[in-house]
Parts: sequence; structure tokens; C-alpha cells
Amino acid sequence: MINGKKVLSIITARANSQTLKGKNYKKLLGSPLFSWSVMSSIRSKYVDLVVISSNCEHVKEISLQLIDEIKNESGPCCDLVKCKNVEFLQRPEEYATATSKNEDSLIHAYHYAKDHLGIDVDIIANLQPTSPIRDTKDNILLDDCLEQMENEKADSLFTGSAHTPFYFRIVDGEVIAEWDYRNRPMRQELENSDSNWLWHDDGNVYVVSTPLLLSSQCRLGGKISLYKLTHAQSLQIDTELDFEIVEKTMKKFLKL
Repeated sequence: MINGKKVLSIITARANSQTLKGKNYKKLLGSPLFSWSVMSSIRSKYVDLVVISSNCEHVKEISLQLIDEIKNESGPCCDLVKCKNVEFLQRPEEYATATSKNEDSLIHAYHYAKDHLGIDVDIIANLQPTSPIRDTKDNILLDDCLEQMENEKADSLFTGSAHTPFYFRIVDGEVIAEWDYRNRPMRQELENSDSNWLWHDDGNVYVVSTPLLLSSQCRLGGKISLYKLTHAQSLQIDTELDFEIVEKTMKKFLKL
């Protein structure tokens, strides 16, 4: 709970990845990929409930075992757990297709928490398994995001990383510049202001007020806050090569 507001953290881990089969439960540094997002949520000092939303039987099996360890304090990381209120939610197939909106599964999880668990929340966080680099030993990214959103009195928040604005588009076979390539600035010139950069939505953490999500059916809106990620935290997993890159980066990031 943050300033009297209840927080629901939802890990969305559907089956049938289009790019890498079994991606969400594939082992990353010895643990299933999606479990890194679960750990980020249960280590939060503000989260009141964690829901793992999935239509994958492998994710379900691992989740139920993990939940049992958390509630019985029998797991290897039980001393790090601040929120033991963790549930697995079977996601309907209609919300788990390749074209399903993530918001549908978030709203489904919210209603499950309210109607079946008796837990109504003010804030909903969404942690996607494919962005596992979040926390250090002493710092929880989700808590930082929740605090920033509260301090800025924002309605929603996303994590993003800075990129130079030197982008092109290809339209009908024609290359079109999104910037003035005749007057290319030096990188050092860009560093004087955040407005000189393009900020990429990296999918690591989303936070949204419940009323906004329900009314707009979108995880972003109203006054939007941007939490700036490091390059390491912005890495996402979609391929086998990504797994290798992220594993090596996590070892350095987590000082393993």
C-alpha cells in the first residue's frame, strides 16, 4: 500500500510465444523467466496482491509450486518476500491470443481480485516476463516507479530508455528522415535536455490508476510519468540470442 492506496501487481505470461516456444518458462540463470517478475513483485513494500495471469499449463504448474513456497516460507528467497498474497489466475483463451490486448488480461485480473478475493485496488502494475532486469539487492524498481508516480501525481507510468533521434522510416519504398540529417548534432549536444532524445517504451514496468484503466481500457493515459531505465534494464527477451545477452548482463547487473 502506498499512501493508503492498494496496489495489485499482475504478471502476464501467456502461452504460445510467436518468436520462441516456451519463452515464459524457459530457464534464465536457473529460474523460469516469468518467476523473475514474480520476485520483483513480492519483494515490493507497496504491493498488496500479486496475480500471475496465464493460459500456459507449464506456467501454472511452476506458479502453484512457487506460491506454496512463498506462503509456507520454504523457498530459498523467503527472507526477501514482503508480499505473500500471491495467486495464479487461469486466463481465458480469448485474452491470450497473439492479437489480444494486454489490457484485457489486466482488467480480467482486477475483476478476479475484487469479485473472488474481496480485494479492491487503486493502482495496477503490470510486469512483463520478457523484461527481467529490474532489481538490485537493495533496490526494487517497482517501488521506485510507484513512488515516482505518486510524487508526480500522475495517472499512469511507463519505463523507457533514451535513444538518439536519428530515425528513418520507409514509406512505399522511400526512405524518409525523421530528423534534419543535414544538421546532425553531436551526441554531447543532445545530453543537455531530455527533450532532445526519443524515449522508447521498453515494457519493463507499467503502472496505472484503476479508474483510468477501467474507463479507457488502456494502460497509459491522463498525466503520464516516464521512469528512466538504464540500458541494461531496457533489454527485452524475444529470441535465444536475447537469453544469452540478458543472462550475461544480469550476472554483471546483479553482481553474480
